[in-house]
Amino acid sequence: MKIKVSVFLIVFVLVIVTLWNIAGGKQRANEEKEQLAVTGQMDLQTKSLTEVGPLKLNGTWEFYWGQFIYPEDRIASSPYFVSVPNTWNHYMIDDQTLPKHGFATYRLTIMLDKDDKGEVVSLYVPSIATAYQLWANGQLIAENGQVGKSRSQMIPKNYPQIATFIADEQQIELVLHVSNFDYHKAGMWEPMIFGTVEQIIETRENNLLLQMFVIGCIFIISFYHLLLFFQRPKELSPLFLALACFFVVLRTLLLKDTLLVYLFPKISWEIAVHLQHLAGIMALLFFLLFTRRELSFDMPKMITKCFSTILILYSMFVAVTPVRILSHAFLFFKIMAFLIMLCIVIVSFVRMVRKREGATLNVMAMLILFTALLNDIFYYSHWITTNEFVSFGILFYLFIQSIHLSRRFSLSFEKVESLSEKYQRLNHSLEEKVEKRTEELRDANDKMQKIEKARRRLLASVSHELNTPLTFIQGYIKAMIDGVISKDDSTYLRTIYSDTKMMAHIIRDLQELSKLEAGQVRFQFKEVEMASFFCQLYEEHQSVVEEKGFQFYLKEYLPDEEIICLIDPVRIKQVYMNVMTNARKFTPVGGTITLEMDLLSRVNEEMIKISVHDTGAGIAQEDLPFVFDRFYKSKQRDEGEQRGAGLGLAIAKEIIEQHHGSMWVESQQGKGSTFSFSLPVQQRGGDRDDQG
Repeated sequence: MKIKVSVFLIVFVLVIVTLWNIAGGKQRANEEKEQLAVTGQMDLQTKSLTEVGPLKLNGTWEFYWGQFIYPEDRIASSPYFVSVPNTWNHYMIDDQTLPKHGFATYRLTIMLDKDDKGEVVSLYVPSIATAYQLWANGQLIAENGQVGKSRSQMIPKNYPQIATFIADEQQIELVLHVSNFDYHKAGMWEPMIFGTVEQIIETRENNLLLQMFVIGCIFIISFYHLLLFFQRPKELSPLFLALACFFVVLRTLLLKDTLLVYLFPKISWEIAVHLQHLAGIMALLFFLLFTRRELSFDMPKMITKCFSTILILYSMFVAVTPVRILSHAFLFFKIMAFLIMLCIVIVSFVRMVRKREGATLNVMAMLILFTALLNDIFYYSHWITTNEFVSFGILFYLFIQSIHLSRRFSLSFEKVESLSEKYQRLNHSLEEKVEKRTEELRDANDKMQKIEKARRRLLASVSHELNTPLTFIQGYIKAMIDGVISKDDSTYLRTIYSDTKMMAHIIRDLQELSKLEAGQVRFQFKEVEMASFFCQLYEEHQSVVEEKGFQFYLKEYLPDEEIICLIDPVRIKQVYMNVMTNARKFTPVGGTITLEMDLLSRVNEEMIKISVHDTGAGIAQEDLPFVFDRFYKSKQRDEGEQRGAGLGLAIAKEIIEQHHGSMWVESQQGKGSTFSFSLPVQQRGGDRDDQG
């Protein structure tokens, strides 16, 4: 990057040096080739105008300060000889610099070739500050404004024009009256061009075509950026650039051939001067605002505010100040333009060092534009004799900007395409997620409906389970009150006691189940060796189960090592008791109940499986999904068994799930049922002692 900066600095210096060399070389060439007027005479007798024209009437003219010498007047005083083109406030007469305001007469004698005598010839009369009258051989051929010897006598006006006349003699005497009391520069500060009619018209048309081409290009770019702004009003950069281009066009229309005055002839000279300088100020202001938006991360905001405020205040000053006062402040505008453009160039270099997007192209464009601005400052200060180049610099800058803009659009389109593909993939992924979530919501809705049905069934079951014993109790008590049965009958009293005990059991189970589901039950987890734990439970209940008339067996398929699980022994024993109670309840006398222990292997996890198998009637397939629901009761229940609420298995399942395990049932009608639950293995240890 440092190499790039050095290269651009070298290029910039070379451009400046080249410009100065071109300007100096052009000036020297003019002196050698075109400075034909010597002491007020120009000798063209050796060649005809068709060969040497068009010619710039540069050289030394006769000059009469403070006098209006008419063609017919006898010249009494000796003339001064001055270099043309130049402003007369640069002339030294009697060792004194002439003032800007005053009046004078220029005089030049042209000696033509004999072939040019009697031909129609033309003069391109440039902008002469600030009013003039031109005679050729005593004939008034051109005038602008009204010349006068004081401000009150003159009317300023200095637009270029073509003057055509017949060279009726071989010698042409040009007499030019000029007066200036309103502008900061006066006299013939641009060259007058002499030639045939065709040559002068061609020269004028070429200048106009070039000027119109530049104006047209800049105007089209301005209109294009204005359309961009209307499409995106929030983005102000196109608006600022469009306005800057518009004011550059307006200023260009008021320079050189002043095309705006030809389009609108009623525009006064004073208004045209105000418009010209206001257009320059506004163009600089909006260009500054545009670059601030484009270089927002690198250009200090305070600098922009400071320059903008100064330009706005200066534009207000220009709008209300007469030209005779205003013209003395033009140097201030040149200084401001130089400082602002220098600041933008420096910031552009900083952007290039920081590797901002498009910074290299921007530096190139700004260097050309800054060089064009320097040229114009020197040109209008009469330090060089080049031409006006700012409009061309702006055109080049806009050309570079269009390249940068096309690159940005290209990158934007690539980004849009990339984002479009990404969004398509994301949209497809979202559609899949939506479908998945919709399916999950549908499943959740189904579950909610099932829960709602279970809730209603729960309420109905609770009502039924509590209502049945209450009805019996009420009936027995009513019978005792009415004397149908004796109050001392122990049979009915035991029945009432049994029913109230059952109601208390139902309420207690409901409370416990609700606490389990709400996570309000505290578990006392311990590391327990599972084979020994269940072998002990088996031994504790073996005699009781066998006394009830059942055959009770233990089958163990575990390895000969300790199987450690993290459990609450009291709660797991409760699960075991609930499952055993259920097995005894639905197994006929003489049937078999088997307790099995086995090890299950799952992905990254081992589980111990405890199963209780009975040889009862089994459960119908349509009832299997509801076995662990609250108040579930099998249709095959032995009517002789003690009435239960059907909450034991629901409580058991909830306890197992709190241990991060699972519980399930397998059953075939006529072959019995197997209730199983699994618990995660914490660790496997050393050898264990066989028990059971």
